[in-house]
Amino acid sequence: MAQVQNDEELFIVHLLQCWRAVGAREKSLPQEEKGFRDAFFFCFFSFMRTKKKKEDGLISKFIGSLALRVIKTLILFQFLSIPLHAQSTVFTGLSTHYGFIIPHSKELIDVSGTRPAGFEGLLGWHLSESESGIKSRRGFKVSFIDFNNPRVLGYSIHAAAFAEPLLASHCRLFTSFPLEFGLSYNNQVYDAFSNPTNLFFSLPVNFYLSAGIRCNWRVRARLLLLLSAHYQHLSNGGIKQPNKGMNFPTAALGFMYYFQEPSWKKQHLEEVATFHSGLTMNVLLLGSLKTIDDPEEKTILGGYQFSVVKRIKRIHGLVAGLEGIWNGYKKEYYRRQGQDVTAFEQSVQLGYEMKLSKTSFQVLIGCDVYNENRANERIYQRYGLYYQLFPHVKIGGTIKAHRQVADVIDLRIGYTFNTP
Repeated sequence: MAQVQNDEELFIVHLLQCWRAVGAREKSLPQEEKGFRDAFFFCFFSFMRTKKKKEDGLISKFIGSLALRVIKTLILFQFLSIPLHAQSTVFTGLSTHYGFIIPHSKELIDVSGTRPAGFEGLLGWHLSESESGIKSRRGFKVSFIDFNNPRVLGYSIHAAAFAEPLLASHCRLFTSFPLEFGLSYNNQVYDAFSNPTNLFFSLPVNFYLSAGIRCNWRVRARLLLLLSAHYQHLSNGGIKQPNKGMNFPTAALGFMYYFQEPSWKKQHLEEVATFHSGLTMNVLLLGSLKTIDDPEEKTILGGYQFSVVKRIKRIHGLVAGLEGIWNGYKKEYYRRQGQDVTAFEQSVQLGYEMKLSKTSFQVLIGCDVYNENRANERIYQRYGLYYQLFPHVKIGGTIKAHRQVADVIDLRIGYTFNTP
């Protein structure tokens, strides 16, 4: 066999191993899990390292390299999140989008009057989990949105992974809830001289988040017509300023086609396993980077989160949490103002969790109980996406926002366990 020459070829090899592990239902569980974990560790420890050092004048290349690695990570996450005992059917889809931009601050009113329009393509799996009775879709999407202001806002290209639980899919007309996370490329960004009014984006590569509700009408066993509403958000998570971020709701019309007929049969409660009715405890460590300007310098944010989840339905749960953060950005900001301010912040959180197999999505409302010289409001939102890597190890990332403005994005890893 020819020797593998670079990381790109190694990625293809491990991706094929993931695919074989997904399809190898006759193999034992430990072997399949080992294949998934090997692929995961390869992704994080091989692809997250940059082959070329970041040098002056090569920032765009560095960002492009990092973006490619994030997309590869999302691809492997989707393979990892497919339940081992699920029946899967491949589908594709196409939709058109039309919407508007929310001017969430007065500085954005003059450039928020246009109507974004575009299209998206989907490719994914329809999953029927025999153990839990949950039906969902997982996959990837690529979309193009034109903001109809070519000189200031330009256009945006999104690449994202999605999870979509299905509600009452045994009916011909049913509802689903797509949740999407990925990256976007924006061809027009802020420039103090050539584009000073675009305060939405200061980097060409941004994080992309979307939540929506979709109405599915099954015309045939393998053909669906789709009508949906989406709330989409673009932001760099505070990595570079200005970073107002863009919120743009859209309506979409399209279709979905399955290459094989999926299982639409309703599963009765006695046919599926019961869910854990106790408490789930999570102890997580978190970390992030945030850039302060004039002069530009990267600062470190680190901390912890302790949370408790009470499952109330098979995929729904309530969350209570306690979070502590050492905010190096705030420490440096006030140092430049000649003030000595503690960097420690403490808050309490309440919210909701949706769990699909090993993947979970959280929406939390937080309230600061200790935050010296607080620059933002006391109340904030935190949106998190997690994956259960091992029985007691969870990894993921969150985005913190004050009202409609994103503050910071972080990565998390920690220990989780169930109580009786």
